[in-house]
Amino acid sequence: MGRPHPVPAPAGASAEALADLLSLLRAWATGATPAPLRGGTLPVLALAEAHELDAPVREALSRVLPEAAAALLCAPGLEAERVRAEALAAQFRDVMERLVLVGAAPVALKGAAFLADAAGAAAPWRPMIDFDVLVEPPALPRAVQALHEAGYRAEDAAHVPTDYHYPALMPPAGGAASVELHVRLDWSRRGPLAEAASRAQVSALSGVRVLAPEDRLAHLTRHAMVADRGLRRRSLRLRDALDWHVLTGAGADPEAARERLLPGEEQAGFDAFAALMGRVWGGAPGAAEAEAWAKEALLSIADPERAALYAREDGARWLWDQATTRETLAHALQAALNPARLRRIMRNWSF
Repeated sequence: MGRPHPVPAPAGASAEALADLLSLLRAWATGATPAPLRGGTLPVLALAEAHELDAPVREALSRVLPEAAAALLCAPGLEAERVRAEALAAQFRDVMERLVLVGAAPVALKGAAFLADAAGAAAPWRPMIDFDVLVEPPALPRAVQALHEAGYRAEDAAHVPTDYHYPALMPPAGGAASVELHVRLDWSRRGPLAEAASRAQVSALSGVRVLAPEDRLAHLTRHAMVADRGLRRRSLRLRDALDWHVLTGAGADPEAARERLLPGEEQAGFDAFAALMGRVWGGAPGAAEAEAWAKEALLSIADPERAALYAREDGARWLWDQATTRETLAHALQAALNPARLRRIMRNWSF
């Protein structure tokens, strides 16, 4: 029941910095030479950091900057991202091996799924602070125990049965990421994605599965647009655009993914997301309402004050939705009986 995570807009955000960012992102994806910068190097790097695109943007930027400038502004950041990615990959392989050994049949979600796609190899292009892993509910206790034995710790007393994931397991000293063990994808128990685990496919990493491509694309958009309120806040972290590009490039069918979602807000969110992806990567325009959302989202990325206004406008609506949604209301009632969980909820809800 935590609050949605707003995308931080750096003070230097501008239309020029956003245009540069998108140009560099396309150049990274295609291997092309980026166009000359319109708004300067530091503003685009600040925007890239806010949207978790450091490695792709610095890599593309290094192709257009003079050699000395690239050595100063790009090389150190790229090396730091490489070291971080190697540490993440090593930790991920260890976590997955432990879960496989106890028969938890892990399904890697979100960023973790890209590591599984690569057989556990590092993915510097995709930063993450945690590994999201789906396990069957009966396997949760032994999965938690396996990670406890490896030194991971969580606020055990704060766990209640209505949680869709166990409280984040913090790694032992030196760990690069926490672990979230999920028993379902999110709060919703309805719709085709409730059956996503049954469609999971083997990955390149032994014993680890990933969701079917269309389920991954649908989960990505539902999380960004509904759970994190992107549709209502005209907001999107552009790291999600990179995930979309990689998934569709690997064959995920957007139309089939849309059918994985419920009519109404979920499919409207998907349409808006797809319209923005058309503007970011190039493609046919969507319906007028979706295109209007995409235009406003790009404006909010380039304008911190506009983004803050949209978030404030949605604040009361978010509280109402939390208090009246069946799953979250049931969770609130369950949490009220658990003092540790109630304290965590109140911290998350504080403004």
